[in-house]
Amino acid sequence: MEESFNARRIGLKGIPSAQSEHPHCRTRTDDYRVEVISLGNSDVGRPGALLCIRSKYDLLRPSERKVADYVLAHPDEIVNLPVTELARRANASDAAVIRFSQAAGFQGFWALKIAIARDPASGTPMRERESGRIASPADLLDQAFDDSVRALKDTRTILNVQEVEAVADAMWTSPRTLFLGVGISGLVAMDAAYKFSRIGLNAFCYLDPHLQAAIAGTLTETDLAVAITHSGDTDIIVQTQRMARTAGAKTACITKYAGSQITTLSDHVLLTASEQTIFRTSSMSSRIAQLAVVDAIYSLILWKHRADCERALENARASIAQLES
Repeated sequence: MEESFNARRIGLKGIPSAQSEHPHCRTRTDDYRVEVISLGNSDVGRPGALLCIRSKYDLLRPSERKVADYVLAHPDEIVNLPVTELARRANASDAAVIRFSQAAGFQGFWALKIAIARDPASGTPMRERESGRIASPADLLDQAFDDSVRALKDTRTILNVQEVEAVADAMWTSPRTLFLGVGISGLVAMDAAYKFSRIGLNAFCYLDPHLQAAIAGTLTETDLAVAITHSGDTDIIVQTQRMARTAGAKTACITKYAGSQITTLSDHVLLTASEQTIFRTSSMSSRIAQLAVVDAIYSLILWKHRADCERALENARASIAQLES
């Protein structure tokens, strides 16, 4: 059988068990090989294997990070490596390879190999994309813009449209929307409050953590609290979100990590994607992704309630014009 478009054959030792059998693959018992069948439109919008690994990287144990580093640097090699060989090359144990595969969100190492084989990004190792190419200021600028573009594209891939719409609807119907954030995320929260206020929503943000907590405690079941935190574990924001939830408010969050504390306190979770590079930390890259998510919510509200929003924007412009006249 000829391989379909985007399909790739990978060699495996042994036959996958029924528990790890991939629904879109079939085994050939005559040569113990697996044919990965292209999924067509069903794969659109699903995050690739490498993106999943990068999004979970900071949550991995040190031994698992060794495996992740090798996989991200040599994705094209992984599909042909058994567990023991990958463990040897990554200077880790066989158990660390299995734990890494599961921690990255896959049923096991075999499922990880299948996902990598299907990932279009596997042909571009991370080490080639982010290192060894900076020879001039122009190269550095290109790298900075490439990193930002990749963060935006990866965020769009993992962003759940239904969750974005749910947050937009909650903001439109809530008497008050409190944005929570500190540091860089606090600046994004301030930008969000300003942006939504201009279209007539009662959105606000306070950078003083004590004031954030005080206001969170006054929220009611009709109000909404939106926490913006890259790590999802910033103690001040986690505590304040818990206060808002205890007060009965609806809650949402914008974060990189699906398994973080803030997600357990949020009714709606909007995930971003960013990765650490030589010149920028993951949290620095996350800012542009967070801003893009805020803009997506804003655009959706504007699209759904265009007349009301345009009227509010016109009133805001008129007020500013009076100050400048």
